[in-house]
Amino acid sequence: MPETSNQLLSVRNLKIEATSYPPGEPPKRITIVDGVSFDLQRGKVLGLIGESGSGKSTLVRAISRLMPNLRVDELSGDLRFEGRDILKMSDRELRALRQSRGFSMIFQDPLGYLNPTHRVGRQVAEALSPDGRSQPERMRVLRLLDEVGFADPGSIARRLPHELSGGMRQ
Repeated sequence: MPETSNQLLSVRNLKIEATSYPPGEPPKRITIVDGVSFDLQRGKVLGLIGESGSGKSTLVRAISRLMPNLRVDELSGDLRFEGRDILKMSDRELRALRQSRGFSMIFQDPLGYLNPTHRVGRQVAEALSPDGRSQPERMRVLRLLDEVGFADPGSIARRLPHELSGGMRQ
């Protein structure tokens, strides 16, 4: 499908292979995702449906290049967000894309991805920092917490992740 200005995400022939280490067996290379292709238009919703273990979460993690717990042997295909090649982006370019263009995902278990020892406001501030070091002003963090619908953003910013409900963490 030719790219249009309405096209947000294009995935072509995505393949993900990793090494499995079964107990008592030699390591073996496995294909997790093989030949997945789709387009997502701006303003539209795409649902991924499949059995448990079919590769849905791995597919989405590969698209966002957030796969910290998986040693990937091969990640190939064509991944484009607003026409930009995701697979060729540096970590710095990806971080900028996530911060400026909303290139992100909401995890099924957000508690597993939030640092339990850091307050929510600090973690929001870290996500907003373009270089990972400077901190945005507190008012910007509070404004964002207000925009997502928290009645008392100041209180939420001071809480630890386990003090929020699952929906609030997402």
